[in-house]
Amino acid sequence: SAIAPERMETAVQNILERVEPGGYVLFRDYAEMDQAQLRFSEDQRLGLNYYVRQDGTRSFFFSLEGLSWLFERQCGLERVEARLIRRVVLNRGAGLRMRRVFAHCVYRKPLRCEC
Repeated sequence: SAIAPERMETAVQNILERVEPGGYVLFRDYAEMDQAQLRFSEDQRLGLNYYVRQDGTRSFFFSLEGLSWLFERQCGLERVEARLIRRVVLNRGAGLRMRRVFAHCVYRKPLRCEC
């Protein structure tokens, strides 16, 4: 989620150089509507689902549709699994409940690949 959106396709292509045909790419990262995203203010927004934290680090929150476009349409992978994982994380010390949302995907590199 720290990779800038305009560099994501290059990052996936770099991963694919190391994956054998028939091999898998496992992906899990923050998804849209994660509580961390909802806590960002409008002035921290850099773009669609893309934010900067107070320390200067950046966060991107993925959608399943965006991941499908990136991995399947742009990079030619086959989707094996794509789902959202929702968890409630409790911080008993601070008395906080955070609703976390993760995009969880498994993609397969085709046996015959032009990648």
